[in-house]
Parts: sequence; C-alpha cells; structure tokens
Amino acid sequence: MFILRLFSFVILVGLFLYCVLGAGPLPGWIFSGFAAIAAALVTREALLMLEKIDKKGFILVSSIFSGAVIFAMSRSNISNYTDMFMILTLAIAAFCVCCWFGILRATDKKDYLERFCNTAGVYTILIIPLVFLVYIYRIDPKIMLYLVAVTKIGDTGAYCVGMLSNKIIPGGNHKIVPSISPKKSWEGTIGGLVCSVAMSYYVWPYTTLAETFNLAWLPIVTGIILFVGGFCGDLTESVVKRVCGVKDSADYIPGMGGVFDFLDSMLLNSVIFVILYFYGYNMIINLVSG
Repeated sequence: MFILRLFSFVILVGLFLYCVLGAGPLPGWIFSGFAAIAAALVTREALLMLEKIDKKGFILVSSIFSGAVIFAMSRSNISNYTDMFMILTLAIAAFCVCCWFGILRATDKKDYLERFCNTAGVYTILIIPLVFLVYIYRIDPKIMLYLVAVTKIGDTGAYCVGMLSNKIIPGGNHKIVPSISPKKSWEGTIGGLVCSVAMSYYVWPYTTLAETFNLAWLPIVTGIILFVGGFCGDLTESVVKRVCGVKDSADYIPGMGGVFDFLDSMLLNSVIFVILYFYGYNMIINLVSG
C-alpha cells in the first residue's frame, strides 16, 4: 500500500507542478481539464456513498454539471472575486430552478424531492470549496502550489510518521481518534504538523505572499492553521465513509482510493485560505502594527 501510495503521489505531484510552473497556455488547459474531471468524480463518489445509506441523488446530471461549472470557472477571464462567485451562485440557482420544474413532471414526487435535497447538499459541501481552489489558481498558480504543498505534506508526513512509529514503539503508537479513524495517531499528527510548518516556511518566500504579507512569523502560523484544517477535512470524510459503510470513496488512484479521498483535506483548506488571504492576514497585520 505504501509503494502504491508513493507512486500515485509522485505522478500527481509531477502533473500538478507542470500545471503550476509550466510555460504557455497548455498547463492552464491541463489544469482546467483535471479540475473538471476531479469535480465530476468527487460529486459522483459522494452521491454513490450516500446511496449506500439509501440517500439517492441525481448522480449523472450533477456530475456533468459540476465538471462543466469548474471548467468554465477555470477558463473564464473573470478575475474579480465578487463577480466569479456571483456567476457560481447563478449557475447553481439555474440548476436548482431546473430541478424545481422537474418535480412537476416526476411520477414519484417524494422520491424526486429527496434526490434533489441530497444533491443540493453535496453541492454545498463540495462544489463551492472546489471553486475556491480554482480561484486561488487564478490569483497565482504559485500560491495554489503553496496551499497544496503545505496541506498534502501534512497528510503524507502524518501517514509516514504514524506508520513508522507504530512499528517502532512497543505496543504501537497512541491513537488520537480511534472511533473515527483507527490509524491516526498523536505521533503521526505531530509529525504531520512539523512537516506542514516546515513546508510553509520554506515555500512562502517563493510566492507573492511574502511580498504582500511580510510578517516573518506568518508562514509558521499559516502552516499550523492549514495542517489543522487539512486534518479536520480528512477526519470529516472519514466520518462520512464510516456512516456510509465504505473504506474508500472509490478506487481510481492506486494506494489512495478515490478523488474524494485525495481532496478531502483540500476542501476545507481552500475556504480557510481564501478567508486568510482576503481578510485574516490584513487583520493580523493591523493588530500587530496598531
């Protein structure tokens, strides 16, 4: 499992680095394509998991719509924060209006309404955070690289340290939330936190974050916040999988599972980082300087 996970990680990192650091229009198109596919798959995976507990949704239509919305957002020329999310709101509203008209034609109106509500719930927790990720890429691909690197190195560091500590420590390591995720340990969590902070401190100077927000200790604080956010996002998906009775959201990525399994820590962190970027950092700087 570790070898498969490492192999998948290296391939995904290579593709992502090309999308972020590559020259010309091709990296942007590749990013848009992968973002659209990821959006479609993560929507499909979430709705399929809900079907395990008899919570059905509009899987095909909503998956296609998710991919189309994310692709359109990533290729549009809109760079204004407010305009971009207004378009997202209108797109989701248009989808909901179509569903409301659909209930008039449905034979089993109770079943249709339940499917509609379940699908709307999935959009709320998945598509909006994915749009935040796309918007971060639109601001600066290197900031996107920073966010992904800090978040995923925390995941990987926690996994590696937790696995090694479980073998080295007599009787195994100390579990942190065994009722939700039996493999997560305090040792792995601390190791992941150190990795996230170290990555944040190292990568921060190579982005425009260092120029815009020039407090020396901000990368350390951000590393801690993003690790906690990623950890909570990972735990949240673990709760969903446990409730639905599945081990992985899918099996597309060798050693990692599905797209939802890969993006779980990013979904919460995308929202946290945008709040920090537009409001949090300036608030901190004003408090320190004033």
